[in-house]
Amino acid sequence: MRRRDFFATAAAAALALPASAAARKTRHIVLFTCDGVRWQDLFTGMDASLMNEKAAGMGQGAGDLRSRFSRPTAQERRSALMPFFWNTLVPRGVLLGNLSKGSSMQVSNRYRVSYPGYSEILTGRAQDEVIKGNDPIRNPTPSFLQVLKEHSHLRSEQVAVFDPLRHDWYREGTRHYKNDYGSKQQYANAYRQAFREGYDRGYRELGYVR
Repeated sequence: MRRRDFFATAAAAALALPASAAARKTRHIVLFTCDGVRWQDLFTGMDASLMNEKAAGMGQGAGDLRSRFSRPTAQERRSALMPFFWNTLVPRGVLLGNLSKGSSMQVSNRYRVSYPGYSEILTGRAQDEVIKGNDPIRNPTPSFLQVLKEHSHLRSEQVAVFDPLRHDWYREGTRHYKNDYGSKQQYANAYRQAFREGYDRGYRELGYVR
C-alpha cells in the first residue's frame, strides 16, 4: 500500500450517529476494510487517466466498464462506482480522506503494504520493529477489538471475522501451486486442510470456542 492509498475507507468513514440519536445505546461495531483502493477511486470514481490503460486492466474488452462507470463529473462517477457507499452510508456518517478538499489520512509505518497498515488500524500505532511486511506473524499487540471483547465480556458468538480474500483462496485451493507439488487436486486438499488447521489453531490460542 502506498502512502496515500485508501485501504481502510469504511473505517475512516465512521458512521457517526446524528445528534438526535446520541442517546441510543450502541449495539454493533463493524470494521470494514478494503485493501488497495486508492483515494482517487473512492472520491472521484473511474480515473480518466487510467480508463484506457492496458496496465490498469482497461484494454480490449473494457468498453462495458467504461460505459458503466464513466460520467461527466466526479460526483456522478463515484456514485456509479460505489452506489451503496455514497448513497446509503455517506449521508448517515462522516467521511475523511479526500485530499482534494485538504483531508489527509496517511499510515505512519515505513513499509506501505497491507499487514503493517491493518496493524495500525487495529492497534492504533505502527510496529516497524516487529511487523516488517506481509509475513504471517502473530501481532504482539492486542487489537482494539480484542480489548473491546474482553472489556464488554462478549461471548464468542457475538464476535465474527469475515475474510473474503482468504475464502477465495480456500475455495480455489491452488494458490502458489507448482508442478513439482504433485497433482492440483492433491495440492488443493492439502492446502485446504492446512488452512482449516491454521484457523482452528488461531481461534484456540485466542481462547475462542468453535
